[in-house]
Amino acid sequence: MTSSKHREKSMNLGYEKPEVVENYANRFQGKRFSHTHTCEVKSIERFFEIIGPINSVIDIPCGAGRFQKTLSKYTYKITQVDYSSQMLCKAEENMSDYLPQVFHKANFVRASIFDLPFNNNTFDVVLAMRIYHHFDCEEERIEILRELRRISKNWIIISFFNARCYQQIRRRLKKKLGKKCHRYAITIQQFKKELSTASLELVKLYSNARFISHQTVALVKIKD
Repeated sequence: MTSSKHREKSMNLGYEKPEVVENYANRFQGKRFSHTHTCEVKSIERFFEIIGPINSVIDIPCGAGRFQKTLSKYTYKITQVDYSSQMLCKAEENMSDYLPQVFHKANFVRASIFDLPFNNNTFDVVLAMRIYHHFDCEEERIEILRELRRISKNWIIISFFNARCYQQIRRRLKKKLGKKCHRYAITIQQFKKELSTASLELVKLYSNARFISHQTVALVKIKD
């Protein structure tokens, strides 16, 4: 657990800088990443069709709150969590500006994904986008899954980078040429293994672009 928290703190150092937060907040609106955002929203919406009616959802890490509008289609009881206090402030600012009807029912919490300050079985759905691929250690990823499972009543929507795709081939070539990378991909088989270890099971996968994009979103539920 100590190494996990150390890694999380190291990752967070940059996200406390106002200019980094502002850049990240605008990143998925730009030409390069707008399609990625659209695909991720589509995957979340498809999974909510499977899940059905809900009362509560937690988004961790919420970043600047780019999924707020999507989640508000299904519930106003939204909890936004991030380890970066500056990101959390940006998420709160965005919701108060663009979703005032949701804002008074929302909750904003600064916390570590390894130690969430919520009771067991608190949320109908746990959303965890773009966090899993930051950890290269299997034990740390399983720690994350177990903590998400603990606070979920049944459903988790989580993304990971699929190692078997064109983007990862390019990334491996760049790495051989000396370019540093702090994003880690795993195979679908490895992901299923880690889910099983955490007493979770895969329901459905959605890829931004099959065999091309590494970003893969999974609908997961607690094992019966």
